[in-house]
Amino acid sequence: MAEQILNNPNWVRKAEMLYGGQEYTGTPLKASYTPAANPILPGMVAVIVNGEVRIADENEAGGAFLGIFYSEFSTDLDETDKKTIAPTIIRGPATVGILNAALNSEKTYALSGSDVVELVAEKGFLVPRAAQTGPTVATLTQVQSDRIIVQLNSPMSEAV
Repeated sequence: MAEQILNNPNWVRKAEMLYGGQEYTGTPLKASYTPAANPILPGMVAVIVNGEVRIADENEAGGAFLGIFYSEFSTDLDETDKKTIAPTIIRGPATVGILNAALNSEKTYALSGSDVVELVAEKGFLVPRAAQTGPTVATLTQVQSDRIIVQLNSPMSEAV
């Protein structure tokens, strides 16, 4: 079995906690998830449903969310160690930086005057609210060339 080295100098975390927040772990990833069909990058949105961590979506538990994934479940790197270690999630309130690699490339992330840009969960990605009616996961505060800075809200889904 091949093992990944987590301190590789070429490896860059796709989300970072800048201020505040709390790391949550202890709830297993959904048993049926596979890296090929359900890749998870740091910066994607997590929810707990029926005692399992899942990728949050407006159609999953009404758009509820626990926070932002901090660990990764992908073919490139598996920080959950084949689901034997529960994923780590950043719970708000927190200021979080999310690299462009963990954003939906089909969406536009921009600040517009004095308008507040609310971000919601869509297939795990933080996306600007359009017709979605789910709860606001985060508020966009800054757009940089390689990332966005968001104010992550408190969870709308408590682990039970």
